Amino acid sequence: MKNLFSIFIKIFIFLSLLFILPRLIWSQFFPIYINGIIWPSLPLMIWQGILTGFLLAIVLTAIQAWFVRNISRGKDHSVDYGVRQLLETEVAQPMHTLFQDLKNQLSMKRWKIVLQDEDKNILQFKTKPSWHSWGEKVTIELKPEEVQLTRVKVESKPLNWLVLTDNGKNLRNIQTVKQVLSH
Repeated sequence: MKNLFSIFIKIFIFLSLLFILPRLIWSQFFPIYINGIIWPSLPLMIWQGILTGFLLAIVLTAIQAWFVRNISRGKDHSVDYGVRQLLETEVAQPMHTLFQDLKNQLSMKRWKIVLQDEDKNILQFKTKPSWHSWGEKVTIELKPEEVQLTRVKVESKPLNWLVLTDNGKNLRNIQTVKQVLSH
C-alpha cells in the first residue's frame, strides 16, 4: 500500500483545482445574476469542485491500484503504487559484459538509448508512449562489487513531471529489466 494515499492526495488536489479555478475565473469576468445574486455562489463552486475532485480521485486511484496489483500478480502486498519505481539488486556477471547485455537486450524491446556512459556505468532509455502512459525514462546504474559481481540500480519514472498515475507502466519496465537480468 506504499504511496497509494499520496497518489490519492495529488490527484484530489489537481482535479479539485482543475474544476474550481476555471469556474472561479469565469464568474469573475462574466458573472451570471439570478435575482440580483451571482450564481453559482463561491461556496457552492468550491464544494462542487472538492466533491468532483474527491470522487474522480477515488476512481483514478482505484484504477492505478488495480493495474499495479495485476502487474505484480497480487502476490506482493507491500508493492509500491507510485509512478517512480526503483530496483536494486546484485548480478553474478562482470560489469562490462552486463553493460553490453543490457544495452543489446533492452534495445530489442523497442527502448531507445538516450544516454550511454561507460565511464560512469550508466545506461538511460526512453520508452515509447502508449495508452498506459506518455513515456518513461529508465536509468540503469552499474557498480562493480567484485570481479564477477555487479550491483545494479534501476529507476523508472515518467518523462513528464505532471504525470499523476502511470497505470503500472513503470513497474512493468522494472519487471522487464529483471527479466533481462535473470537471463
